Amino acid sequence: MTRRDEHDEQKAKARDSIDVSEDGTQAGVSIPGASGHHEPGARAEVTKDALSDERLDRAEKVTAAVPRGDTEALDEAQRQLRTESTRAAGATIIVEGSKRGDEPEPDDGTLRDGPPSDDPPDQRQ
Repeated sequence: MTRRDEHDEQKAKARDSIDVSEDGTQAGVSIPGASGHHEPGARAEVTKDALSDERLDRAEKVTAAVPRGDTEALDEAQRQLRTESTRAAGATIIVEGSKRGDEPEPDDGTLRDGPPSDDPPDQRQ
């Protein structure tokens, strides 16, 4: 199995893990763990793909389970969600929040869900 095949398999596992409540207001997704070396950005791509799934769009609350130590996946989950809480649970990090949607970044020096930034607006990521 090639790295690309493994990567695609990880994406499929993450999408298959999506669980939405009957009323559609709550959803959960589990980002699968992966061993070995991965290209930079691969784990973030798996996380972004899962959290971009349209089944999560209507949910008021999204819970993402990320493998502890997978900082790339954790960072992406926090980027994709308006994070309300992040906590450890055994070998997993639980990130709870709501989907960000398409709102623009503010230009007043503040970051979403964070303190003011010292970087000029044109240099923020």
